[in-house]
This record gives sequence, structure tokens and C-alpha cells, in this order.
Amino acid sequence: MSELTVDEFADMFVRRAEREPLPLDPANTVLLLIDMQKCILPDHFWEFARSRGIPEADCAEAIGRIEQNCQATVAAGTRVLQAARAAGIRPIHVRIQELLEDGADVGLSHRRKNFKVLPGSEAAQFLPGVEPIAGEIVLDKSCSGAVLGTNLDRILRNLGIENVVTIGFYTDQCVSSTVRDLSDSGYSVGIVADACGAITPKHHETALWHLRNVYAAIESSEEFLARLG
Repeated sequence: MSELTVDEFADMFVRRAEREPLPLDPANTVLLLIDMQKCILPDHFWEFARSRGIPEADCAEAIGRIEQNCQATVAAGTRVLQAARAAGIRPIHVRIQELLEDGADVGLSHRRKNFKVLPGSEAAQFLPGVEPIAGEIVLDKSCSGAVLGTNLDRILRNLGIENVVTIGFYTDQCVSSTVRDLSDSGYSVGIVADACGAITPKHHETALWHLRNVYAAIESSEEFLARLG
């Protein structure tokens, strides 16, 4: 065996216990959709560029690539959501939205970035294809993590949930925070990788590297759909 680099050894050490895909029993499994809302669309990035005085021509390609990545993520998320519903797996939708009309209750991390999603605003609306339907749970938060930011933990325990499959935005931010908290709270967590997205593929893949097997079992939407049968 050739000598291992520090990165190779660290990867072996961190991932020394392989995680099996989550059981998909509707009795104790939910699909958690995180921040699949219009605040991830290009308007937010154009606004940032204008605030920094960046000419449109200088960032048009970058923002276009971000939009394409988001669209691909939503398309995968739509397939996952439809299949989960058909299989009887309950969806729970979590979004960023302040409670007060002026957004005064915004969390500190969002306040530092001057990021508010006001009640009823366009940014708070769910994206087409992954919006909730009548009878599905919708939770609002004003911070990154859905566990700390909502009463999600109490809801899951009341429902007798053991397994949480996660999709949504952004992999390295709200998804990662939620997955880690769910894992530490005693749930088995799964991630459908291509139904999650970050601003760049690099951010996405790096986040998955840190979460894989340690905090969550990770699979593709094709694998998830195949297991649902």
C-alpha cells in the first residue's frame, strides 16, 4: 500500500462507518423541504451586485449559472416531492420568513447581512413545483437551522418520526445547519444530493463531504426514487 496523504487518511478516518440509506417507511419518515422559496432566485443576486456597484455585464454570466444550478435542484426536488407524496411520506415545508411586518424579529446572522424576508413578500413565496398543498405542514424561521428556528423537533416527536429525508437550499448553510441539529437530536437523516443546492457546485460538494456518513446518509434522486419503487 502506498503512503497515504493527510487528506486521504482524514477522509478514511471521518468516513470509517458507512451509512446505509434511510428506511422509507411512511409511518416514521418525513420529507423536509428547506427554503425552497423565491429568495434564492436571481433578483436577490442582482440586488447584491447593484449594492456593490458591480456592472450587470460583469456578473451576468455568474448569476446565470447560479440560476441554472437552482433550476436543476428544484427539478430534482419536484420529482422527489411528488414521489414522496405518492408513497405516503409526509412533506414538511420550512422557509425563511419573519413574523413581524417590519422584520424586526430577524435573526442576528441574517441581520448582519441585511437580509430580511418579510411576511407575504415575493421572496417568501414557495417555488413552483415544490410548493405545499392543503394539509401539509409549513414552518417559518428567521435563522438558518430549522430545528432551532421552529418547533420542528416537537412536531416530529409528536408524529413518531425517526427518519428525516432533506432537500432544499443552501446545502452549506440552512441545509447543513438543520441536518447537523437533527442528527444531534437523535433522528436518522438522509440527504437527496441533487435535490439540494448551493450558490456554486464547489460549495455544495464541500458541504456534502462534511455531512456524508457522519451526519447523514446521502443518495441521488434517482436512487431515492428507485427505492420508493
